[in-house]
Amino acid sequence: MKKLALLSLLFVVLQSCSSGDSTTTPPDEILVKKIVDTDPAGVFTTNYTYNGKKIVEAVLSTTNYIRRGVYTYTGDVITKIEYFDIDNTLTGSNVYNFNTDNRLESTVKLNYSNGTGTREVYTYTPDGNYSTIVYSGDLTTQNTVVSHNSITMSNGSISSRIEDTGTVIKTNTYVYDTKNSPFKNVIGFEQQSHNQILWNYSENGGAVSTTEQHYTYNANDFPVSHYAGTNTSSILRYYY
Repeated sequence: MKKLALLSLLFVVLQSCSSGDSTTTPPDEILVKKIVDTDPAGVFTTNYTYNGKKIVEAVLSTTNYIRRGVYTYTGDVITKIEYFDIDNTLTGSNVYNFNTDNRLESTVKLNYSNGTGTREVYTYTPDGNYSTIVYSGDLTTQNTVVSHNSITMSNGSISSRIEDTGTVIKTNTYVYDTKNSPFKNVIGFEQQSHNQILWNYSENGGAVSTTEQHYTYNANDFPVSHYAGTNTSSILRYYY
């Protein structure tokens, strides 16, 4: 999942540079060009291509494996991501639908490999928070309710997400630093301004896990390395 998150979140030609080298670029122009994930399973490299500050493509590669995410914008919002495998076969897509205020109304995620789809519908409240309903189905329709979710925002970032599946209530809470996210300057990623440093997870009110995120930063307060919890054998390194 972490490997796929590098493409979704989560994504110009790569320049020869050291990790975090961005000292000659104005802070509001800094873009992450490459993320290298080194862990016991291998080395996973994601290269990002941009048109100005808009992301065009993210390519995740390792030995005998390539997954490519291609981004489509409508104006300044990302409205589609298409995923391709090493044979350039379309394996999945995410479609993002916005209202006239550029607020996300729904997302549809299709997995062409297994013929499944999920749809999430958003409802906003005046205080800036929102709720969603997640549905599952096939590639054509997604009408089976999976969960009802309540999301709380704080300073532009998600501070909590409560997911009610009908049998389990899953609560995730997040704490962020005040530094710069690697994707802070990427158009369409404005919500990702800071880095998550603490994640608490509980089920039905009982604590399940707490994970601290550890970062080192460059002179412009962008992360250059990151690991989660005590797992120093799995490290992300960022190149700008």
